[in-house]
Amino acid sequence: MAHSTEHFEKFTDNFQKRLNSHSTDLISEDCLRYDFFGSLISSGIEISNCLLEFPHPHSEFKGREVDFVLINSNKEHLTAVEMKYFKKIPSNEQDRTGYMAKLIIDLLKLHYLALGVAKKYFIMATDNVMKVYLNNNRNGFSSLLSTPTGVEFSISAGSKNGKTTHFNKVILKDIKPTLDPFNKNIRLARIFEKDISNEHSIYIFEIYS
Repeated sequence: MAHSTEHFEKFTDNFQKRLNSHSTDLISEDCLRYDFFGSLISSGIEISNCLLEFPHPHSEFKGREVDFVLINSNKEHLTAVEMKYFKKIPSNEQDRTGYMAKLIIDLLKLHYLALGVAKKYFIMATDNVMKVYLNNNRNGFSSLLSTPTGVEFSISAGSKNGKTTHFNKVILKDIKPTLDPFNKNIRLARIFEKDISNEHSIYIFEIYS
């Protein structure tokens, strides 16, 4: 199932209302998931067709889960979604390199996810904490935000420039070396983006296998 711009707009509106109502220290990644879930329910999606924390079927991801999977009445998989929310912390000492590794891990989880014809999406909400990092060409991942909307491109864990010790350690903590994560090209396209409250933006990517 390909979600429409209307679905994405409704979800974004939900998250923006949350940002307008609460300080960011009260907003977590779970809030992002609930706002996405709520936008689907309000659009008429049956709640019984929404599966949260879906077990990843790939043998190398045993014990790992996918944030959200949507099925139809015939139990066919329609959509799989991973989500990340990055924000400033009071000390302003964010581990941006670690954040980037976690982002790549989610993309790899979706890359290796095979659920029939299910569409696969990665949703990222962030304030300037990751926008600045991603837009810095020296880090190696600027194509995530610089590639025109709707245009397919590829990245990998091996795209990281500069010091890689910490980045690689975080990747290998979650991704087994047998999957060759640093040489695996992930095909994707940014299909939706919107600037919202408090310097936040939401970006949605479709992952192709």
